[in-house]
Amino acid sequence: MTKITLHKVKRKRGSVWMLRWYDSRGRRCGETIGKVGVMTKRQAEAIRRDRQGKTDNGLATLDRPERMTLADFIEHDQETIKPDVKGATLHEYKLAWDHAKAAIGGEALLTRIGWAEVSAVKQRLVDRGCRTATIRKTIVTLRATFNRALKQGYVITNPFAEQRLPKVQSKQKRIYTHEEVAYVVKAAPDLWWEAFITLAVTSGLRKSELLNLTWRDIDFDAKTVTVSAKRAATFKVGDIEYPILAWSAKSDQERSVPIPDDTLALLQRLQVKSGGSLYVFVSLARLQTINHHIESGALRAKMDLVNNLLRQFIAIQVQARKLLAEHRRVKVEKVDWPLGCLHDLRRTFCTWTAETVKMSTLQKWAGHEDISTTAVYYCDTTADEADRQRKAMAVSA
Repeated sequence: MTKITLHKVKRKRGSVWMLRWYDSRGRRCGETIGKVGVMTKRQAEAIRRDRQGKTDNGLATLDRPERMTLADFIEHDQETIKPDVKGATLHEYKLAWDHAKAAIGGEALLTRIGWAEVSAVKQRLVDRGCRTATIRKTIVTLRATFNRALKQGYVITNPFAEQRLPKVQSKQKRIYTHEEVAYVVKAAPDLWWEAFITLAVTSGLRKSELLNLTWRDIDFDAKTVTVSAKRAATFKVGDIEYPILAWSAKSDQERSVPIPDDTLALLQRLQVKSGGSLYVFVSLARLQTINHHIESGALRAKMDLVNNLLRQFIAIQVQARKLLAEHRRVKVEKVDWPLGCLHDLRRTFCTWTAETVKMSTLQKWAGHEDISTTAVYYCDTTADEADRQRKAMAVSA
């Protein structure tokens, strides 16, 4: 273990506190940390202990770093990690790197990046209205980036290592009642949304799984929908060629989920109006746009096959709440309706289905590797269950 020592060194303009050590090649190194008189010995010793602790725990290096700018290291790091990460992960790294370059400057030397520069990155994210989860993810990503810079000898310490991460409040799960789902479907502006919402809540498929469904995945005779990986290919409608995008589900295993007759009927109606698209929920016009992005090299790694789904789903819920209020003959404010997201339709499916099938069966249909994920995160108590419990436990007068 290399020991870092503190020394008081006389200079022409006054004495300074200096840290000294030997690097991995046996060369003696030194670093001035402050002026004697301005910095007390106790403060200097605290810095020495902190540097020693970081070095002992692998959070700092004693070798002199090579001169490298932030922009140059990002370019180098991108080429280094590209073979080992998925496209979506690389896309998230690029977003974090862009924030860092915009806040700090691409020409900034890695060794000069410290607390002030880290604060500038966080302030940029706040000023742009980024959510707490986005800020947290960006800091974690940049921490990993600078860890690699540390291991490769480009920095002495990682300025992001000891950053306190903002706490992300866990999102409240939204489990819809059967009545609420009925009114959400009723409020759907068109057949596309009616079929999309109905299939989501009766199959439990994730958003990406729904958007990547093809008509070949729907078995109208067996009454099932199958989630399966897709290979990059093309198909033709008339003389026009359209893309099939390579895609794989979160769980690699192929799975089939039974779907009810009402859902199948909606899908059959949607297929008649599909115009020949191989995809269930992606139109030929949208596929043409995506193909243009592919040809121009502008296709983003996390580009949605259909845009603005959450915004439209929220608008549908607002309308559904109004319709339900009219049905109950009360003011809208009297109808309790926390706005949910598309993933809450999957949670609703799991909660409903848990009442009728074994948990192991639900796990298979949901595509979870661990059964505890199904039980803990996707199954909740419904209002109907609570009412039945109250009646069962009621004590007769």
